[in-house]
Amino acid sequence: MVFDWRMRSQGTPEMLAEKIVASPNSYLRYHSALFNNVSQKRIANICGSDGQRAVALSLLGAQVTVFDLSAPQRDYAIRLATAAKVKIDYVVGDFCELDSDVYANFFDYTYCEGGILHYFHNLNDFFGTVQKILKPGGIMICSDYHPYQKTIIANPPKRNVELTFGDYFDTAYHQGHVPYAKYFPLEIQDTFPSCTLRFYTLSEIFNSVVKAQMNIKQLIEHPRHDNPKIPGEFTLVAVKNSENDRL
Repeated sequence: MVFDWRMRSQGTPEMLAEKIVASPNSYLRYHSALFNNVSQKRIANICGSDGQRAVALSLLGAQVTVFDLSAPQRDYAIRLATAAKVKIDYVVGDFCELDSDVYANFFDYTYCEGGILHYFHNLNDFFGTVQKILKPGGIMICSDYHPYQKTIIANPPKRNVELTFGDYFDTAYHQGHVPYAKYFPLEIQDTFPSCTLRFYTLSEIFNSVVKAQMNIKQLIEHPRHDNPKIPGEFTLVAVKNSENDRL
């Protein structure tokens, strides 16, 4: 069903590949400037879903591995890469359960975007895994929904974060819908499985990165598309400490 939704919402992988090949940097959005000459660099695209970012980075010369739970997303992503005439690796499974013997100190960059942190129930485990797979001096680029979104209540609700009822410091686990359910008719949305979600504060995110022995270099806040006066997303850039830099 996820594959069918991708086909309806953005066309066949072959159609989308033409657009990405024509302008790969545009598919990295405002993160394009954060990737410095990625030719031959190893990049882990965490929760990379349908492979759009992975294919864009591959077209720029990077060696990209996507980590995601969804096998149907993998099918779309592999077809997308084939149509774009690039190769990507795609690992289906729980990111926090990676084989550290295979991927330890392996990647030059890790890249996650689009709002994924609320799917992980332990940020220390998540950023700890990021740290393990990065080379010393490797760069983490993590972009997500701004935690300020927890304080905004829309009527009708627009996203799962509103389960916090405007409480920025909410620490509860919530049952929410899978991200693609809202694109299907109302009469079948209840047939989708729910997700257990945890929405974090900015300090929780920062402290988990610091605890993982990564040096925060930059925080960029991005305005909401529908109201540029308030934050909608943020991008956090951090570097894995070398052994000599460890506390």
